[in-house]
Amino acid sequence: MFSGAGTVPHWFEAANAHCHAYIAKDESDAVGQLITRIGFAVGDPGRSRPMLRKKSCPQRLLVYCKDDKFRETAVSVIAGTLGDKWEISESESLTTAAEDLKRPEDYGMVLLIQEMFSTRSSEKANLKKILSVSPRPHVIVACQ
Repeated sequence: MFSGAGTVPHWFEAANAHCHAYIAKDESDAVGQLITRIGFAVGDPGRSRPMLRKKSCPQRLLVYCKDDKFRETAVSVIAGTLGDKWEISESESLTTAAEDLKRPEDYGMVLLIQEMFSTRSSEKANLKKILSVSPRPHVIVACQ
């Protein structure tokens, strides 16, 4: 979990939700830590949480971001980091992303990035559906 609300109670809540790590945005080299943790989650099951990794991780990533330009930049950076073995699918809405996850076993990771998530009930319901598939695929949420 990558968040600006970095308190000890939040960290324990994240750990109980099967997160690999809680990284506060204001930590030194927070983005570097996030990239390292993503590498652990998708690369070496022995270094992350082996009890969550019973089968190999499908090398397919679903990215949601409402902002087209930011999504394009994020996908470019992620593709460069993960390499060409990973297939990256993009979603422009949380509704579509939730529908794409009707077969969660098809994905190894889901990344939800947004400046701020709406508190509308429909958006919260879609976020809940998406987050409920964790720990497989791994779901990463990043917002301001």
